[in-house]
Amino acid sequence: MKKTVLHASICGLTLLMAACANDAKKECLGIDLSVGIEQEKGTAYSLIEVSEGFLSYPLETTDSILLSDIPGIRFVSVTAKEVWLVNEGIIYRFGRETGKCLARIDRKGEGPEEYIYASDVLVDTTKKSVLVYDANRKRVNEYDFEGRYKGSVPNDFIGSFALWDDDTFVVSYSPFANQKHRVGLYDRDWKLVRQLMPVEDDTRASRQLIAYDELVHSLGHWNIVPSFNDTIFRVDEEGVVPVFVASKGDLKITEEVATDLSKKRERAKYIYGESGFLTSSYYFSHYYYQNKMYDDVWNVRDGSLVYRNIRRGPEEKDGLLLIFGDKEIRVRPKYVSGDYLYCLVPAGELLEIVPSTREDDNPAILELKLRKL
Repeated sequence: MKKTVLHASICGLTLLMAACANDAKKECLGIDLSVGIEQEKGTAYSLIEVSEGFLSYPLETTDSILLSDIPGIRFVSVTAKEVWLVNEGIIYRFGRETGKCLARIDRKGEGPEEYIYASDVLVDTTKKSVLVYDANRKRVNEYDFEGRYKGSVPNDFIGSFALWDDDTFVVSYSPFANQKHRVGLYDRDWKLVRQLMPVEDDTRASRQLIAYDELVHSLGHWNIVPSFNDTIFRVDEEGVVPVFVASKGDLKITEEVATDLSKKRERAKYIYGESGFLTSSYYFSHYYYQNKMYDDVWNVRDGSLVYRNIRRGPEEKDGLLLIFGDKEIRVRPKYVSGDYLYCLVPAGELLEIVPSTREDDNPAILELKLRKL
């Protein structure tokens, strides 16, 4: 039976206090997207209204540095001087604020020092290494910042991984790993330190669409978003702590509908395909409902809808609106770090504010400093 990967994430909004999970005693801040689903727009007309300032820098474009469409570009890391992206299995290191390509790691292949597929990528600034998990070969390959091979370690259990601190990896387990927990902490030699978040009846590996528990960095911590769960959990010294509920109410899609290819048409009745970015003041959500595409910005403090764009058909544009004088462009949120939001702007849109841009150029990064509430 053919299987397709389905990454789980979060959505939701309207302020409430709710139980963070069925087995959790604590309460935490929560929101319910289903309550405000019929609103046509928020209080702001442009994303500029929630920001204090921004930087925009086009990514270098050459014959060897050509990125595909924006949905296929993943942010891996943003440091003080660099931005790391992955696109079609190629890892790019760009200068922050300059957009100049500082390195390009393309080791795709079937050789002993190569990876078939970059299932997940981790940038280790302490050791100046890039770790690539290849789920096809079930191993972690290590390269230096210039792409030189440093070695590999067998591994058959990673779904998503990151550095929890300088000495410890945090891993969300693959649904095929036959683990009885969702999260594991490992030392630098990949020896198990601790397992967290027990799983009693995990049936994900038997589904047509396979849901992975995703690790997401926000609010200064690594968080896990379990598949088919509306709660964000923070991984910290206390273990796994619920921090945010993104309830969908009666519009929450069932696991059966979400993972059964024959029930694809039924998904329109529910909120599905959601992804989100959480900061201390705002929640940026992207999802589908009733065959429409929603891009929202919500005030986390009071649950109010700040901005909404609804794409009802191919003639309308998706993304968040930005207005520069008399020019308008659309951006797609891709990453958060603290109170900074990182978006990608298509070259065709960038023409509105940078006339020297060519249609076939790489997109530009827009770095927005968000206004604190």
